[in-house]
Amino acid sequence: MSLKNHMRFVKRIISLPLLFLIGCSLPTEPGYDSNFNVNVISNLPIIDGIATLDLDNSPAWQTIHMIDIEVTDSDGEPIEYADVDFKSNLYWQLNNVWGYIEHNGLTDELTWNAYDTTFVVDGNLHDLVPTTNHASMTDSDGLTRNALAPVVKMAGDTLVLTIDVWAHGKGQVIKELKIKLEE
Repeated sequence: MSLKNHMRFVKRIISLPLLFLIGCSLPTEPGYDSNFNVNVISNLPIIDGIATLDLDNSPAWQTIHMIDIEVTDSDGEPIEYADVDFKSNLYWQLNNVWGYIEHNGLTDELTWNAYDTTFVVDGNLHDLVPTTNHASMTDSDGLTRNALAPVVKMAGDTLVLTIDVWAHGKGQVIKELKIKLEE
């Protein structure tokens, strides 16, 4: 390979990553005002300022509860096809009825919560079951529905549901709903 061809080859190798770094950088977000409303519609009773969910202590293991989300613009008109992401701080593990797992904030730290810690917990992170759906989209009426499914062992803890809504062309709103779990 001649020196000229070698230099051309080196320039291509160097310029290709630079093209991706410069050409594929994140664009600056337009000046969205995030002027829209996210309303949580729930029939949960409010006790001492916090929503409360009574867990079913039957052999059903999980308590399924639906929460509706309504997304409207500043004039009260529904926003259709808004992306809605849900996150919860509580998980449970497949084939394990002894306890549950709590995700602590924005870290990778997981805490095992159980009354009896004399046993060994098997499994891995792929066995974790979230207590909420992950994502949804609003319909033509600006509504979506999310299923919560905490387990009986979570009684006494607080489920923190993070609702992250992205309305195309209007911005992003993040809401947090705390739900006290009681038996």
